[in-house]
Amino acid sequence: MHDYDYGVIGVGSTGSMALRKIASASSSVLGIEGGMIGHDNSAVGGDTRLFRRVYREGAQFESLLESSLKGWSDLQARSGQRIFTETGMLSIFDDSSRDKDVLLGHAAAAGLRHEYLTPDDINSRFPQFRVGAHQAGIYDPQGGFIRTDVAVRAAVDLATEDGAEVKECSIVAAVESTRSGVVVTLSSGETISFGKVVLTCGARTVPLVAPQLAQHLAPKRVVMTWFGMDAPDDYRIGNFPIFGYRNSDSEQGVYGAPSIDGISVKVSGFIPNGPLELPQFQFDQTVSMEERCWAGAGANKVLQGLSDGPTRATAYADLYSSDHLPIIDWVDDYQRICLCSGFSGKGFKMAVGVGEVVADALLDSVPLDPAFNSVRFCRQ
Repeated sequence: MHDYDYGVIGVGSTGSMALRKIASASSSVLGIEGGMIGHDNSAVGGDTRLFRRVYREGAQFESLLESSLKGWSDLQARSGQRIFTETGMLSIFDDSSRDKDVLLGHAAAAGLRHEYLTPDDINSRFPQFRVGAHQAGIYDPQGGFIRTDVAVRAAVDLATEDGAEVKECSIVAAVESTRSGVVVTLSSGETISFGKVVLTCGARTVPLVAPQLAQHLAPKRVVMTWFGMDAPDDYRIGNFPIFGYRNSDSEQGVYGAPSIDGISVKVSGFIPNGPLELPQFQFDQTVSMEERCWAGAGANKVLQGLSDGPTRATAYADLYSSDHLPIIDWVDDYQRICLCSGFSGKGFKMAVGVGEVVADALLDSVPLDPAFNSVRFCRQ
């Protein structure tokens, strides 16, 4: 006899969605969260995440993106909260780059609506951007942004209405699978038993998985920045899309979203993601003045009418896998622990779709996509 049939360890982006889906079928489910629900010392922080259907990372995510677009709309309707806002997504790149072929190929293969934009098209429709003659763009009309903390809290509220329980500020020290169930030990020494659990701890996952898998996972520090605007109306919802901006000499893409407060606009991606040590649950989210200056110089090369430096800058944690693909797989001998992590900066847009997939695996033993299994690391 278990304390609960199902457990969700880490009630953040994916965990909250899995909790909601499991609770719709079983009231014997407990979510365990190391902080408070929706806290920003995690991948939930940063106010918004981008959603797009025309996705450069590959067609293997198409079904998750499709189900997530429906899922965000359903969560919004069920909760009465404003969670997803469609703004369109503008991807800007060097016209000779591989990005153009990848994006156009994915859009064509999936039958997705899109527009190819020349530099003149971009300047006419979105004059906020600085683009050169060598650049071009693809506009995805289904793109938009997700309010991260609002989404997580809404999913948890619906789950608890259906009978789920949530244990906040409870740090998990160990997860052990046996033939008869799963035993979770908290840092306080308390133990809780489950039939099955899903492990969705983000950057805090590494100490809870086997060493042979942990070596392929690394927490990283992700810095996000917001800037003041000379003309706030230019960057409001309706006038400014979510965007991704890449050029030939950038190590990683720049991205952003419309202003949600009328005071600042999110423009991020200038600071390279770096390694992050997590000896404790909480970590220092401070961004140095040198990093802020670097971000300010970069932002004003991409967009017009921004403040010289960020008015807000914060570091967040995310978990990266060695091949930058997520792990969605059973990671114990008895198929009682489902790991769902390592999304490498890709996760929140697909969180509701992934949450449904892992919930179905726990509830009904629905097979998981082999593209995201952990066995692939054994072949490296």
